[in-house]
Amino acid sequence: ARWINIVIGAIMVWVTYQIGLTIFAAEKGNQETTGQGKALAAGAAAIVAFNPQFLFMSGAINNDVLAGLFGSILLWIGVTIVRYGLTTRRSIWLALAFACALMAKFNLAFALPLVELGLLIAIWPRRDWPGFIKANLFIMVFVALIAGWWFVRNYQLYGEPTGVQRMNELWGGRDPLQSFGLAVSEIPYAWSSFWGRFGYGQIPLPDWIYIGALIVT
Repeated sequence: ARWINIVIGAIMVWVTYQIGLTIFAAEKGNQETTGQGKALAAGAAAIVAFNPQFLFMSGAINNDVLAGLFGSILLWIGVTIVRYGLTTRRSIWLALAFACALMAKFNLAFALPLVELGLLIAIWPRRDWPGFIKANLFIMVFVALIAGWWFVRNYQLYGEPTGVQRMNELWGGRDPLQSFGLAVSEIPYAWSSFWGRFGYGQIPLPDWIYIGALIVT
């Protein structure tokens, strides 16, 4: 299981490189990438590959790396659609990636506004509203086929489709809606856990690493 997760992590690094190549292609409509673009893409992949938390999670058994992979694939397809246009094939791949992302981790449902923004940017020059509607229909169909059973199962077991409420009860999670200050107070922990907090988040790195990462970022 650890080796499978390592392979998934390696694929995610490769997908990150492909995202960079797509973003830094020489010009819109031309898929050739300059040397500088390739260097930027390699830099982006390196940031992912050598992130201490990513290395730690890739060597452990969890669903976060799989969620990261499908999130990256979703971003890659979205960037491709923005750069090179919306087609039926790309709409299908986008829908498939989003459905798989939901199955990996429900948190990726919050990528949907970004998906819709990418579609709007792609169709806006020609006002291709039929293409926009078709892409969203694909998303609904693939989510229903691939992830729908999971939401039905959760509703039957826990009384709500995501299972998140039950998970928060088990882990003692707090509701950010209770206090804006509570939500803000979690930001430093989120930042440090992005770069590296090992175990179940209780083993931090030295503070200067987090400060240095903030400065570089």
